This record gives sequence, structure tokens and C-alpha cells, in this order.
Amino acid sequence: MYINRNKKTNKDKILLHGNKRKKERNKTGKINMESSTAVKEKDKDIRDQQKALRRKMHNLRAGILAFGILAVSGLLYAEISFMKTGEITVEAPEYTVITTEKDRRAEITAALNSVNTDSSKTQIDLTIPDYCPVNYTAYSPIAMVYDKTDGKVLYAKNENERCSPASTMKLMTAAVALDLSDKDFIFTAGEELDLVQEGASLAKIKKCYSMDRAELIDGIILKGGSDVSYTAAANIGRLLCDTDDVSSFEAVSRFVQVMNTTAENIGAKDTNFTNPDGFYDEDNYTTAADMIRIAVYASKHEEIMSSASKDYAGGKLYSGQSYEWANTNKMVIESSNDYYEYATGLKTGMTENSGYCMVATAERYGHEIVCVVMNCDTAEHRLFDVESLLDISFKYLGDLSNAPSEAS
Repeated sequence: MYINRNKKTNKDKILLHGNKRKKERNKTGKINMESSTAVKEKDKDIRDQQKALRRKMHNLRAGILAFGILAVSGLLYAEISFMKTGEITVEAPEYTVITTEKDRRAEITAALNSVNTDSSKTQIDLTIPDYCPVNYTAYSPIAMVYDKTDGKVLYAKNENERCSPASTMKLMTAAVALDLSDKDFIFTAGEELDLVQEGASLAKIKKCYSMDRAELIDGIILKGGSDVSYTAAANIGRLLCDTDDVSSFEAVSRFVQVMNTTAENIGAKDTNFTNPDGFYDEDNYTTAADMIRIAVYASKHEEIMSSASKDYAGGKLYSGQSYEWANTNKMVIESSNDYYEYATGLKTGMTENSGYCMVATAERYGHEIVCVVMNCDTAEHRLFDVESLLDISFKYLGDLSNAPSEAS
């Protein structure tokens, strides 16, 4: 079950024309006016028609209430136009039904219960084999490679050591936002933008900017905007709370609680989130193994994978402002020197305390691979590790399946 928070509505457009008495000058220059009797009769006809229209509109509203519709989105739309004969034509009104805050909360509670049940079924086995087939010495102090297709670990280095996730944790932010909304949900930025830390990565949205769900996911995954992450958290978090009287901080905190619950449900039990964007906090941590679990869970959402594979997103937001966002993951950008032919996503991250982090996905020989490197010292070493681990993994899988070599 999902929440349908906002709908586009039609504005009332009632076009009423007042009486016009035509004045024409005759050849002598005198003014001829329609007879007062004819004018009065015409005025009376128009008033009668207007009264009849008002009665119809009143009956329509009464009918809506009688059928128990909780609310009507927008005002009654009626377009009235006078024909030359003085007749009035009325277009049929359109109605959009919305739910009350109480109903929204009931829906999101049901959706949350469903997510908790479903996410617990998505746990994966990350048992480390006695011999990992990928033999490589990574620059990154923490790394792991997982064959999602066969469900096997191909490489592991300090995979259970705690580390700061930086923006890679936005994978969970996006996944939870998708879990608890539907495609028509409109996210509006507000006071929660004041909670974004100085130095965080930004998509440069402002208060009162509105985004549809696809734009929101691009802002979080493709651009890596902390401002968009907080917007997602606050909009969903307010509906997760039991009352309307909640601060932005309380709403965001409630959303983060759901992120932690979801992480635990999918088996990421050595992960703790304190914010929705991954900005450094000593209590905001994860492991390479848990990031594999989070990446696998996030990759089940088509909108995340679609966003992560694009090199660019741009146009106009739902609220009308122009935007241009380039993907921070250069491995999917064909014109980039960092382009990797088999890459399909997923998310980069970097803070001074976290170092250079990356969750990368790639597909070749019918195998989907997830590669995680954390706390690397430079962006160059991060990229070298990811590409090397993917190359060696695909070489192993290609040999295993007797796939033809690139030269043949």
C-alpha cells in the first residue's frame, strides 16, 4: 500500500460576462439604445440562468458530501461561456479525491509493516569461502566482491570492520523513500534543509521546491544531494509520526529509524545510521559486508538502477525550476576517462573522515557483480581497485563458463 500525497488540480474558471448594452451611433450622430424593456427581459433571462447554475453547483457539492467523499482536491471546475444567443454551456466538473492526514498515516503504517515483512525475506548469505577466487591486493583497507547471480563471495578484505559509509548510505535513503511512497508522491523541500551540514554534497534545491519521485531519486542517487536526501526523509518522516505537530528534526529522525530497521531486516546488523545522507558522525557506521546487503536490496528498485546508470538528468522540477545534475559515478559515463564498459551503477561517497568509498555494480557473462571499496586514500586508488576487482572477477567467471575471450 502506498501514499498518494499530492495531485495536480484544476482551478475554478468561471467566466461570467456582465450585461453589455450595445451603443451605436446613427448617421446623425445620435445614440440609439436597445429598448429598456428588451434589456430588462434579457437581464432577467441571464439572472435566471445564473441562479439555475448556482443551484446545480450546490446540488453537486451536496451530492459529494452525501456519498461520503472525504475531501475534494481543488475547487469545482466549470467553464461557462455565453453564446451569441445568450445561452450558457457548462463543462462537466472533474473531481480528484484525496485522503486525510489520518488516512495517510494509516496507509504509511500498513506500507511500513509490509516493507518490514518483505525486507526480512531478502537476506543474502555472505559466507566467506575457504578460498576466494579473486586474488588481488587492494589499496582500499576494506573491500568485498559479491556475485549476485550465483550468490557467492568472490573477494573479501576486512569485510566486517566498521567504517564510515559517506554518501554510499544514500542507497538506503532512496530505497526507504521508494518503499513508502508511490509514483505520484510529491516531495517538497522545507525547513529540513537547515539541518544539512556545511560541506555536504548538494543538488542545490531550495525551500518550497517540489519534486516528483523520479526527480527525487535522481537528486539522491545520481547527483548525491544531501539536501534532497533530507527532503525525502522529512516528507516521509512527517507521515510516520503520530501527530502533525512535529519538527523537521523529529520527522527526519523518524525516517532514519526506519532506515535502521530496514537495514536490520535485510541482515545488515552491524550498521547504524544517524542521518539520511551519510555525513560523518562517529555513530554513523557500516561494514563492507553490510554495504553489499544494502546494495543488493537497493538494486531491487528499478528506479534506483535507472538513475544510477544515467550520466545526466535535467529539465524542470515539478515546481518549475530548471536543474542539471551530472552523475558522480564516472564509470557509467561513456565520455569519461573513468568509463567502464560493463558498469551499471551504483553510488560513490567521500568525506574527509570516510575517505573515498564506492559501491559499484556491473554485469557480464550473465553475472551481476557488486563491488564495495571503503575508506580508500585517493579517488584514483578507489577507481583502480574497483576496476581491477571487477576485471579479475569477470575473468574468473568467464573462464568458469568457458566464455570466449575478448580476442576471439
